[in-house]
Amino acid sequence: MLHNYYIELRRSILEFKNFKINIIFANLGYVILFMGLIDFFDNERKSLFFLLFTWYWSLHGLDSTAFILEDEIEYRTLFNILSSKVSIFSIIAMRNLIQIFMDFIKGCIIFIIIAIVLNMSLNVSLSQFFLIFIFISTTTIIMYLIGGIIGSFALVYKRISSLSGVLYYVILFFSGIFYEVKVFSVLFPFTVLNNIIISILNNNKIPMALVVIICLQSIGYLSLMFLSFKINCRRLYREGKILHV
Repeated sequence: MLHNYYIELRRSILEFKNFKINIIFANLGYVILFMGLIDFFDNERKSLFFLLFTWYWSLHGLDSTAFILEDEIEYRTLFNILSSKVSIFSIIAMRNLIQIFMDFIKGCIIFIIIAIVLNMSLNVSLSQFFLIFIFISTTTIIMYLIGGIIGSFALVYKRISSLSGVLYYVILFFSGIFYEVKVFSVLFPFTVLNNIIISILNNNKIPMALVVIICLQSIGYLSLMFLSFKINCRRLYREGKILHV
Protein backbone atom coordinates (compact mmCIF):
# COMPACT_ATOMS: atom_id res chain seq x y z
CA MET A 1 0.00 0.00 0.00
CA LEU A 2 2.77 2.45 0.93
CA HIS A 3 4.49 1.58 -2.33
CA ASN A 4 1.35 2.66 -4.22
CA TYR A 5 1.39 5.99 -2.40
CA TYR A 6 5.06 6.41 -3.30
CA ILE A 7 4.33 5.71 -6.99
CA GLU A 8 1.44 8.18 -7.00
CA LEU A 9 3.57 10.83 -5.28
CA ARG A 10 6.33 10.36 -7.86
CA ARG A 11 3.77 10.69 -10.64
CA SER A 12 2.50 13.98 -9.14
CA ILE A 13 6.04 15.33 -8.79
CA LEU A 14 6.88 14.40 -12.39
CA GLU A 15 3.66 16.06 -13.53
CA PHE A 16 4.68 19.19 -11.64
CA LYS A 17 8.10 19.16 -13.34
CA ASN A 18 6.53 18.75 -16.78
CA PHE A 19 4.08 21.60 -16.29
CA LYS A 20 6.06 23.73 -13.84
CA ILE A 21 5.86 26.94 -15.91
CA ASN A 22 2.06 26.73 -16.15
CA ILE A 23 1.75 25.87 -12.45
CA ILE A 24 4.10 28.67 -11.36
CA PHE A 25 2.21 31.34 -13.34
CA ALA A 26 -1.18 30.02 -12.23
CA ASN A 27 -0.09 30.24 -8.60
CA LEU A 28 1.45 33.65 -9.18
CA GLY A 29 -2.05 34.76 -10.10
CA TYR A 30 -3.29 33.47 -6.74
CA VAL A 31 -0.50 35.35 -4.93
CA ILE A 32 -1.59 38.62 -6.55
CA LEU A 33 -5.28 37.91 -5.87
CA PHE A 34 -4.72 37.02 -2.21
CA MET A 35 -2.42 39.97 -1.57
CA GLY A 36 -5.02 42.34 -3.02
CA LEU A 37 -7.82 40.83 -0.94
CA ILE A 38 -5.82 40.80 2.31
CA ASP A 39 -4.69 44.38 1.76
CA PHE A 40 -8.23 45.56 0.93
CA PHE A 41 -9.82 43.87 3.97
CA ASP A 42 -7.10 45.20 6.25
CA ASN A 43 -9.09 44.97 9.52
CA GLU A 44 -9.58 41.22 9.12
CA ARG A 45 -6.21 40.30 7.63
CA LYS A 46 -5.18 37.80 10.32
CA SER A 47 -8.29 35.59 10.11
CA LEU A 48 -8.50 36.20 6.35
CA PHE A 49 -4.95 34.91 5.94
CA PHE A 50 -5.97 31.54 7.40
CA LEU A 51 -9.29 31.44 5.52
CA LEU A 52 -7.66 32.10 2.16
CA PHE A 53 -5.07 29.41 2.88
CA THR A 54 -7.92 27.00 3.60
CA TRP A 55 -9.72 27.96 0.40
CA TYR A 56 -6.55 27.40 -1.63
CA TRP A 57 -5.70 24.13 0.12
CA SER A 58 -9.22 22.73 -0.33
CA LEU A 59 -9.74 24.11 -3.85
CA HIS A 60 -9.02 20.87 -5.70
CA GLY A 61 -11.24 18.98 -3.30
CA LEU A 62 -14.25 19.97 -5.36
CA ASP A 63 -13.01 18.50 -8.64
CA SER A 64 -10.33 15.94 -7.75
CA THR A 65 -12.67 12.94 -7.50
CA ALA A 66 -14.51 13.92 -10.68
CA PHE A 67 -11.22 14.23 -12.59
CA ILE A 68 -10.05 10.84 -11.29
CA LEU A 69 -13.23 9.11 -12.46
CA GLU A 70 -13.32 11.00 -15.77
CA ASP A 71 -9.74 9.90 -16.48
CA GLU A 72 -10.57 6.28 -15.69
CA ILE A 73 -13.63 6.47 -17.96
CA GLU A 74 -11.61 8.09 -20.77
CA TYR A 75 -8.95 5.35 -20.60
CA ARG A 76 -11.61 2.61 -20.27
CA THR A 77 -10.16 1.35 -17.01
CA LEU A 78 -13.06 2.06 -14.63
CA PHE A 79 -14.75 -1.28 -15.37
CA ASN A 80 -11.56 -3.12 -14.34
CA ILE A 81 -11.39 -1.14 -11.09
CA LEU A 82 -15.05 -1.77 -10.24
CA SER A 83 -14.58 -5.48 -11.02
CA SER A 84 -11.38 -5.87 -8.98
CA LYS A 85 -10.94 -6.63 -5.29
CA VAL A 86 -9.48 -3.17 -4.73
CA SER A 87 -12.11 -0.72 -3.52
CA ILE A 88 -12.63 2.29 -5.75
CA PHE A 89 -12.72 4.37 -2.56
CA SER A 90 -9.17 3.31 -1.66
CA ILE A 91 -7.91 4.45 -5.09
CA ILE A 92 -9.76 7.77 -4.87
CA ALA A 93 -8.57 8.28 -1.27
CA MET A 94 -4.94 7.60 -2.24
CA ARG A 95 -4.97 10.08 -5.12
CA ASN A 96 -6.81 12.68 -3.08
CA LEU A 97 -4.34 12.37 -0.19
CA ILE A 98 -1.45 12.97 -2.59
CA GLN A 99 -3.33 15.98 -4.00
CA ILE A 100 -3.86 17.30 -0.46
CA PHE A 101 -0.15 16.90 0.30
CA MET A 102 0.98 18.64 -2.92
CA ASP A 103 -1.48 21.52 -2.45
CA PHE A 104 -0.37 21.93 1.17
CA ILE A 105 3.25 22.35 0.08
CA LYS A 106 2.29 24.84 -2.64
CA GLY A 107 -0.02 26.68 -0.24
CA CYS A 108 2.71 27.04 2.39
CA ILE A 109 5.11 28.52 -0.18
CA ILE A 110 2.47 30.94 -1.49
CA PHE A 111 1.39 32.20 1.92
CA ILE A 112 4.94 32.52 3.25
CA ILE A 113 5.65 34.76 0.24
CA ILE A 114 2.47 36.76 0.95
CA ALA A 115 3.36 37.17 4.64
CA ILE A 116 6.86 38.39 3.75
CA VAL A 117 5.75 40.80 0.99
CA LEU A 118 2.92 42.28 3.08
CA ASN A 119 5.13 42.33 6.17
CA MET A 120 2.46 40.48 8.13
CA SER A 121 3.00 39.69 11.77
CA LEU A 122 0.43 37.07 12.74
CA ASN A 123 1.38 36.99 16.45
CA VAL A 124 -0.19 33.57 16.91
CA SER A 125 0.93 31.27 19.71
CA LEU A 126 1.91 27.68 18.96
CA SER A 127 -1.21 26.34 20.68
CA GLN A 128 -3.46 28.73 18.72
CA PHE A 129 -1.76 27.79 15.46
CA PHE A 130 -2.15 24.07 16.23
CA LEU A 131 -5.87 24.44 16.99
CA ILE A 132 -6.48 26.54 13.89
CA PHE A 133 -4.60 24.00 11.77
CA ILE A 134 -6.82 21.18 13.06
CA PHE A 135 -9.97 23.01 11.98
CA ILE A 136 -8.43 24.07 8.66
CA SER A 137 -7.59 20.40 7.99
CA THR A 138 -11.12 19.35 8.94
CA THR A 139 -12.58 21.95 6.58
CA THR A 140 -10.32 20.73 3.78
CA ILE A 141 -11.49 17.15 4.33
CA ILE A 142 -15.13 18.31 4.24
CA MET A 143 -14.48 20.01 0.90
CA TYR A 144 -13.05 16.75 -0.47
CA LEU A 145 -16.15 14.92 0.77
CA ILE A 146 -18.34 17.45 -1.05
CA GLY A 147 -16.15 16.90 -4.10
CA GLY A 148 -16.71 13.17 -3.67
CA ILE A 149 -20.47 13.71 -3.88
CA ILE A 150 -20.07 15.84 -7.02
CA GLY A 151 -17.54 13.40 -8.48
CA SER A 152 -19.82 10.38 -8.03
CA PHE A 153 -22.06 11.82 -10.75
CA ALA A 154 -19.14 11.48 -13.20
CA LEU A 155 -20.18 7.82 -13.33
CA VAL A 156 -23.38 8.74 -15.19
CA TYR A 157 -22.82 12.28 -16.53
CA LYS A 158 -20.04 13.55 -18.77
CA ARG A 159 -17.74 16.36 -17.60
CA ILE A 160 -19.45 16.93 -14.26
CA SER A 161 -16.12 18.46 -13.13
CA SER A 162 -17.07 21.68 -14.94
CA LEU A 163 -19.54 22.35 -12.11
CA SER A 164 -16.60 22.78 -9.74
CA GLY A 165 -15.22 25.66 -11.81
CA VAL A 166 -18.39 27.60 -11.04
CA LEU A 167 -18.28 26.76 -7.34
CA TYR A 168 -14.66 27.89 -6.76
CA TYR A 169 -15.39 31.60 -6.67
CA VAL A 170 -18.93 31.26 -5.35
CA ILE A 171 -17.36 29.69 -2.26
CA LEU A 172 -14.58 32.29 -2.10
CA PHE A 173 -16.90 35.30 -2.10
CA PHE A 174 -20.27 34.09 -0.78
CA SER A 175 -19.74 31.22 1.69
CA GLY A 176 -18.56 33.28 4.67
CA ILE A 177 -14.97 34.17 3.83
CA PHE A 178 -15.97 37.65 2.68
CA TYR A 179 -19.76 37.75 2.39
CA GLU A 180 -22.31 35.35 3.76
CA VAL A 181 -25.16 34.16 1.56
CA LYS A 182 -27.30 31.91 3.74
CA VAL A 183 -27.61 28.95 1.39
CA PHE A 184 -23.85 28.82 0.71
CA SER A 185 -22.85 29.39 4.34
CA VAL A 186 -25.01 26.40 5.33
CA LEU A 187 -23.69 24.13 2.57
CA PHE A 188 -20.00 24.95 2.98
CA PRO A 189 -18.00 25.05 6.26
CA PHE A 190 -16.24 28.41 5.87
CA THR A 191 -18.62 30.50 8.01
CA VAL A 192 -18.17 28.05 10.88
CA LEU A 193 -14.39 27.99 10.34
CA ASN A 194 -14.26 31.80 10.27
CA ASN A 195 -16.08 32.04 13.62
CA ILE A 196 -13.84 29.36 15.16
CA ILE A 197 -10.65 31.11 13.99
CA ILE A 198 -11.83 34.50 15.28
CA SER A 199 -12.73 32.96 18.65
CA ILE A 200 -9.33 31.24 18.96
CA LEU A 201 -7.43 34.40 17.96
CA ASN A 202 -9.41 36.82 20.14
CA ASN A 203 -10.47 34.74 23.14
CA ASN A 204 -8.22 31.69 22.94
CA LYS A 205 -11.38 29.58 23.18
CA ILE A 206 -13.03 26.97 20.97
CA PRO A 207 -16.83 27.40 20.66
CA MET A 208 -18.10 23.86 21.26
CA ALA A 209 -21.38 24.53 19.44
CA LEU A 210 -19.39 25.28 16.27
CA VAL A 211 -17.25 22.17 16.79
CA VAL A 212 -20.44 20.10 16.90
CA ILE A 213 -21.63 21.73 13.66
CA ILE A 214 -18.38 21.05 11.80
CA CYS A 215 -18.36 17.44 13.06
CA LEU A 216 -21.96 16.96 11.90
CA GLN A 217 -21.02 18.40 8.52
CA SER A 218 -18.15 15.89 8.25
CA ILE A 219 -20.37 12.92 9.14
CA GLY A 220 -23.23 14.16 6.96
CA TYR A 221 -21.12 14.69 3.85
CA LEU A 222 -19.28 11.39 4.36
CA SER A 223 -22.63 9.56 4.50
CA LEU A 224 -23.93 11.45 1.47
CA MET A 225 -20.78 10.62 -0.49
CA PHE A 226 -21.13 6.87 0.11
CA LEU A 227 -24.85 7.06 -0.68
CA SER A 228 -24.33 9.00 -3.92
CA PHE A 229 -21.65 6.53 -5.07
CA LYS A 230 -23.96 3.62 -4.28
CA ILE A 231 -26.87 5.18 -6.21
CA ASN A 232 -24.76 6.17 -9.22
CA CYS A 233 -22.94 2.82 -9.38
CA ARG A 234 -26.30 1.04 -9.28
CA ARG A 235 -27.56 3.30 -12.06
CA LEU A 236 -24.39 2.62 -14.06
CA TYR A 237 -25.07 -1.13 -13.93
CA ARG A 238 -28.84 -0.81 -14.44
CA GLU A 239 -28.50 1.31 -17.60
CA GLY A 240 -25.84 -1.01 -19.01
CA LYS A 241 -23.21 1.74 -19.20
CA ILE A 242 -20.70 -0.25 -17.15
CA LEU A 243 -19.26 -1.92 -20.27
CA HIS A 244 -18.48 1.50 -21.76
CA VAL A 245 -16.32 2.70 -18.87
